[in-house]
Amino acid sequence: MSILSASAVPLTALLSLLSVVLVTLVPVRVVRGTAVAAAVSLLVLVPPFSAPWIAISMATVGALAGLVIAALRSRRSATVGLPILLLSAYGLVRVIASADSGSVGELAYALLLMATLVLVALTARSMADVDSQVFFRALLGLAGVQLVLAVAEQTLRIAPMWPPIGSSTNDIAARVNLVAPMLAGRSIGSLGHALPLGTLFATAVLVALLGVRMRTSARALAVAAGLTGVVLSGSRSVLLVLVVVLCLLFARRARSAAVPVILAAGAAVVWWAANSGWLAAATDIQGSISYRQRVGVLSSGGALFDRPVVEVLVGSGWNSVSELFALGYLSGAGLSVTDNEFVNTFARTGLLGLALLIAFLVTTYVRAGALGRVTVLMFGVLAFSFNVITIHSTAVLLVALAFSPATGVAAHATVEVSASAKARGVPSRPRRSSPRRTVRGPRSAAVR
Repeated sequence: MSILSASAVPLTALLSLLSVVLVTLVPVRVVRGTAVAAAVSLLVLVPPFSAPWIAISMATVGALAGLVIAALRSRRSATVGLPILLLSAYGLVRVIASADSGSVGELAYALLLMATLVLVALTARSMADVDSQVFFRALLGLAGVQLVLAVAEQTLRIAPMWPPIGSSTNDIAARVNLVAPMLAGRSIGSLGHALPLGTLFATAVLVALLGVRMRTSARALAVAAGLTGVVLSGSRSVLLVLVVVLCLLFARRARSAAVPVILAAGAAVVWWAANSGWLAAATDIQGSISYRQRVGVLSSGGALFDRPVVEVLVGSGWNSVSELFALGYLSGAGLSVTDNEFVNTFARTGLLGLALLIAFLVTTYVRAGALGRVTVLMFGVLAFSFNVITIHSTAVLLVALAFSPATGVAAHATVEVSASAKARGVPSRPRRSSPRRTVRGPRSAAVR
């Protein structure tokens, strides 16, 4: 056990207290961005299933307290749109489903967590441009901290802050990295598992490209650091989804003359990967237990309709997954885990919870800006690989980014044009620049 892991619980208490103090003392103009950044940081640093309940409780209470303080200090009010209503309804269903355990602690945690996620959505929804930039930079800083921890795991063999989920050993060599077999293994940072860690780095890449305003050199460095983090996590599913999202993003924004260059570069990379043997090692997944588990769960999901009608409609309860595996309603590769958010939600909360979750993702995608849309798209695909909503470390990333005003380079250019027009006495309506000089950036509208 490392010094870091031994002091993780006291460190959580200290960080929770500091986050509340920080939100209380920062200027009002940045209090909302600071509160969202603090909430995301706490829930990422203290993951579920791995950290002890006392640490999870402290982090959740600290995040919620910071958001409440921000709401009291700020004069800006958020509009409650359909996506937030759907998120609230899904949260209510999840809280009711958690009552099946008979544990007051689990019920209280579910209530606090869903209240935190809804407040994150409301706070992010009402953030001004300066708030958004504070949050985006804090998120990149958080990813930087996780990158340091990931590198330390690889080079110094430092044990992670929390025990790995589903593993009885902290030895990184037991977690084989098939993305980069030459590495010591798969890093997990403070998130307890490689998949959430890779997801954090992937969202950092999207924020660097679409959210934060920075110099081109700094942007390139942030993207490179995020991609490096994904490789250190060894998550093939995250890497594949991120590459597809980035290709779609660049294909949409690139000039027609640049498309052949991008395709040629991609073909060269694929040729090198195939001939170096890396591609075979990274894509040989059909024999892996993780692949067989996910395929087995997905193919057996239809058997959940054979449950009693009430359970089909409202679920079997939040703690029913192990029992559903034992009864044969779910099957995999010998593991009693779903690794599929849609099947997991259907099993625990029935068609009602599943419908609310899908409706939330769809409406959020439709009403979000560029950053929100690519985030929802990426998380929606990753939902077939692991439980991105059940795990609060990734759920808070999705909610915060989906509802944040995507004010990047384009919004900054619009503000400059409006100020220049106002100085000349012209109505502040941004002029349409020529096609060659158009800076295509993210839409500045938040989720309505």
